[in-house]
Amino acid sequence: MTPGRADDGLADAIRRSQSMLEGDWDEGESPRPSRAAWECAVRFLMANADAGATFPPPRILPGPDGGIDLHWEFRCELLVNVPADGGVASFYGDDKNRASTTIKGTISLTETH
Repeated sequence: MTPGRADDGLADAIRRSQSMLEGDWDEGESPRPSRAAWECAVRFLMANADAGATFPPPRILPGPDGGIDLHWEFRCELLVNVPADGGVASFYGDDKNRASTTIKGTISLTETH
């Protein structure tokens, strides 16, 4: 899976993230992220980029239990955890104490692609 119309920053982040699917990324401490989670995360990112979202690219990281974490940090912070099966993701965001506002919940990623 390769980025289509995404900007260069997002395309680079996606390309770099592929390495976590290969080899022993943390010396056997945790399960490697699943390909299903990675593909779902990429589809989610691409769908938002194609819809005109203009955020900086997230850090794409191994998440717990074979999932993928998408982490944005700029004026606010947003973390989306895509589970290993790519189904229902959880998210958490905050405004970095500007107004002590937080948001959290879940989103079905199977309905977004």
